[in-house]
Amino acid sequence: MGILKDFFTGFREGFKSIGEFINKIIVFIGLTIVYFTAVGVTCFFIRITGKRLLQTKRHEGTYWVDIENRENDIEEYKKPF
Repeated sequence: MGILKDFFTGFREGFKSIGEFINKIIVFIGLTIVYFTAVGVTCFFIRITGKRLLQTKRHEGTYWVDIENRENDIEEYKKPF
């Protein structure tokens, strides 16, 4: 009975290692396909629409965004909420 038990234990461990190896291959291929499909499609639509998501174009030689000067700026900063 001990020999049969050892055989099936080894058999189970062998199939477990083969299954883990196949699992790693399938997950790698599957996630690669999903990543390139999602990123590729998103990039394609962004380029078609011409949007610049990071707004890296310089305006007048600076990255600062001008805001209107208001008289009550100090009061707004004291009470932001």
